Amino acid sequence: MTELTRLGDSPKFQRLSRELMAIANDVDRPRPDPVPQVPNWTNTTPDEWFELGLLRAGYDRYIKVNSPHCYCAEGYEFVRDGIHPNAISCTNCGRLRRSLNKLVCAKLPNEAMKVTLDQYEFDSDEQYDAYERFIMWQGEETNPPSMFMHGKPGNGKSTILYIIAKQMCARGFNVQYAHHYTTFQAEKKSWNNKSGYTHLDRWLNGVDVLLFDELGGLGGGTKKPTEWFKTTTIEMIGAIYQRWKAGKMAVAMTTNLAPSEILGNLFDGNRAALSRLQSIFGEPIEMEGPDRRSTYISPKWMK
Repeated sequence: MTELTRLGDSPKFQRLSRELMAIANDVDRPRPDPVPQVPNWTNTTPDEWFELGLLRAGYDRYIKVNSPHCYCAEGYEFVRDGIHPNAISCTNCGRLRRSLNKLVCAKLPNEAMKVTLDQYEFDSDEQYDAYERFIMWQGEETNPPSMFMHGKPGNGKSTILYIIAKQMCARGFNVQYAHHYTTFQAEKKSWNNKSGYTHLDRWLNGVDVLLFDELGGLGGGTKKPTEWFKTTTIEMIGAIYQRWKAGKMAVAMTTNLAPSEILGNLFDGNRAALSRLQSIFGEPIEMEGPDRRSTYISPKWMK
């Protein structure tokens, strides 16, 4: 009958143990770099996203995001409830990842990447109060917040939309940023598909917060809109009104047009469309601050 021996009595094991102890006691041995610490993402604010390397420019002009460094499995942790493991949202980075995913879906332009609330100067108390109503909204089905800003180009109207987008994504809302002219182009292009649906039939599905920029086109430049452009614009306003009226969606809108130009030029005298606009926003907020972009135009551009 074969005699059993302990592993610790094996000469080979004892030799390996001595070699390992010699390495451990060698103060001059090369040591690996310390394991990097996982950041605490639980209290990260939207103003910190860019500085922390979470935002980057997308080649399609829309903001893209980088995943936060964490030891979880792409936003999930595995815990055992009895015998079987369950996947739960990571307690460290799960909420941040959901916020960043919503920001990608919002389709903010790259220029919104570095915009922060702490660097924004509000134009008036009226504008600040309107912003506060957005941030305090809980998503209830009555009286969603709204804000309509008009004024000269460059005085911060689009910037506050970008800030609202980040803040509301961080709070878990589905946000959609839409430029008037690109929305019109998307609608125009959709008439060629064979699905039976156009862009406007679906563009507000599931949207909690709509940020509609440049009503009337970039800089209010659509001075002679076509009949198709005017008709489509009125349809857009109708779709926005219906979802806002149902208590499903908050709305912020900007334009470089004067309110009187909207009725006479853009709506072609359609008072029903203007009535819907007024029902949503009440009194418009005039932005009177200076142009925050460069106002100098080289003479070479004027030739």
